[in-house]
Amino acid sequence: MTRMIDISGMIFCRWTVLREDGRDKRGEVLWRCRCKCGNESRITSSSLRSGNSRSCGCILKDHPPKKTHGASNTKLYQVWKGMIRRCENKNTRHYNDYGGRGISVCERWRHSFENFINDMGPRPEGYSIERKDNNGNYEPLNCIWASSKDQNNNTRNNRVIIIGGEQKTMTQWSTIYGISASTIWKRIKLGWSDEDSVLTPVNTILL
Repeated sequence: MTRMIDISGMIFCRWTVLREDGRDKRGEVLWRCRCKCGNESRITSSSLRSGNSRSCGCILKDHPPKKTHGASNTKLYQVWKGMIRRCENKNTRHYNDYGGRGISVCERWRHSFENFINDMGPRPEGYSIERKDNNGNYEPLNCIWASSKDQNNNTRNNRVIIIGGEQKTMTQWSTIYGISASTIWKRIKLGWSDEDSVLTPVNTILL
């Protein structure tokens, strides 16, 4: 038979054990305990040791559980989670276009959905998060809510290129000079200047 350990005088959170006080229906020893606020109750030693019983209930009044944002099932919360997933989860379909390119989520947003909401504000219906600088990170100064039309105007193909002092998007220069936007983009990635990327004929190698 297991020898009972006397826990009289011990303190468990807000409970102070006074004395043994009978047994419950399962035969487990009950202890008369006094809460820090003065209330008394009979509690099993297992409840005391496990922390299942920490007070008479007053601890919840003094330290109410922190309320959650209550938005876990909203589209806004999914936008926030998706943003982090694209930048950090290598198994995500679009990781190579985000985290794989060095795009990250700022610390202020990465660890707080509430900060994200406060900085971005409500998401207009049909809008999604967009980075003003397509090569920049997800952070307050670089992000806005954008419609599909706005986003189409901020893709890599619509990067602004300056030739002879005139600004046009990559797509516009592609149409004017009959060179594919993908070729222009590849050349820019290789370090070519804007003018060389657009004006150099295909199959020409710069020395």
